[in-house]
Amino acid sequence: MHVSVGIPVLILLLVPTLFVLLQAWRARPDGETMGDLFQPDPKNTTRMVARGWSRKEIEKILSDFCKDYEIQPADFVLSERQDGIFEIRFPNDIEPKHLCFLVNYAVYPVGIELGGRTIGVVAHTILTGGVAPPDPALIGAPAVVYVPANDTRFDEVFIKAGLAFRVSFTNLRWQSVDDPRLPASVVDLCAS
Repeated sequence: MHVSVGIPVLILLLVPTLFVLLQAWRARPDGETMGDLFQPDPKNTTRMVARGWSRKEIEKILSDFCKDYEIQPADFVLSERQDGIFEIRFPNDIEPKHLCFLVNYAVYPVGIELGGRTIGVVAHTILTGGVAPPDPALIGAPAVVYVPANDTRFDEVFIKAGLAFRVSFTNLRWQSVDDPRLPASVVDLCAS
């Protein structure tokens, strides 16, 4: 009698534990890179804000990016705020790697000269398992994505979610950094 009662109780105790372990594993299995677990969320709050470009230039940046990455232009909604800052929203969501690439591309667009201007670009997002953070505890945390100050690599972004991380486009893996290297041109954009 004790065996038949003990087994169902044991199963009831193990199933939630196994579920939690499975979720932690799915959040960051070994070898996973950014986007491997991406699930589009039409209710996402992800957005990118940019300053320093004209409307014509930011439209060209977005158009060229869409062509390069085979993304539908309708997946981006561009608006201009009264303070001259452009905001791009993603009504169908955006893959985390594409968001990182877009932030970098908006700082270093092909065929558009800086002309002595200061460019500021930052994306705001909520971290999900699809971004493959190094610690599952970061899932659900707000984060900003930006090109670091004094960038010499041109193929990376930093993600700041309390702590700062470098994400190289070579492998799309997170690497903890001591210095967040937040550019002066995006400090106020991180709060807007």
